[in-house]
Amino acid sequence: MDTSTHVADTAHRAFMDPAALDAAAAFWVRFLDVMYAFPEVRSNHRRIVNLMELHPGSSLLDVGCGTGNFARDAVAIVSPGGRVVGCDISETMLGIANTRTADAGLEIDYHLGNANALPFGDDSFDAARIERVLQYLDEPAKAVEEMVRVTKPGGRIAATEVDWDGISIDCGGRLDHDIWRRAIGSISDGAGNGWQGREIRRLFIDAGLEEITCEAVVVIVTEARTMLEDLAGRVSMERARDAGAVSDQEVEQLVATALELDRTGRFTGGIPLYTVVGRVPRQA
Repeated sequence: MDTSTHVADTAHRAFMDPAALDAAAAFWVRFLDVMYAFPEVRSNHRRIVNLMELHPGSSLLDVGCGTGNFARDAVAIVSPGGRVVGCDISETMLGIANTRTADAGLEIDYHLGNANALPFGDDSFDAARIERVLQYLDEPAKAVEEMVRVTKPGGRIAATEVDWDGISIDCGGRLDHDIWRRAIGSISDGAGNGWQGREIRRLFIDAGLEEITCEAVVVIVTEARTMLEDLAGRVSMERARDAGAVSDQEVEQLVATALELDRTGRFTGGIPLYTVVGRVPRQA
């Protein structure tokens, strides 16, 4: 199925609409797999595991688990005796997660559910994490509250989000930098909450979490086609054009410059990710 049209017609907040996800499922699965493959993302996942103090016997909830990439890695950390549970709004994504998990010979419980109304009881898990989901929610604070609710006192909560305004590309030293600034500003404003990354720490403080740490990594992209196609950069630039932030000619210049640099192996792009971890207060 050609997913490019579906992706172009899908608003970013519709990422929280199962029907919209299913309409472009092939694209989003590819998107998730490409992001997961970046060494900076994998390293950040290992860091999250350490900050959440996961160990054999721990129980972990992965909110917005998608196809289960993180969940499958976490099983080895909490075994033996632990459990990993994934939750997502998309039956399609959960179906892929179940298939991949079974193929890997692993056991993970996957549940259909919304981040703002998690289908689990109070104090059900030792830890909970969410990645690149809060930015698409109308009430991200509610999702944090739900993660706190289902996590045991003393347990850890982790969230990772993109800071869209900070996404960058090398423009070849020739283009007016203001073209990219206008493009990425418009892209950020259309990406759900493009500033969600920098806002997580405040959400955690407001939720009453303790011992909060805030860290950031930049995912380095060295292939323009990965940025433009797999990560929807071209479609995002076209949305910025449709919003009036940049012209047709300027989009063509940005794409052409990126592809020219790519042909000589000189393209560089960056995607900043904020990660915040906090502890649920222990009972008095």
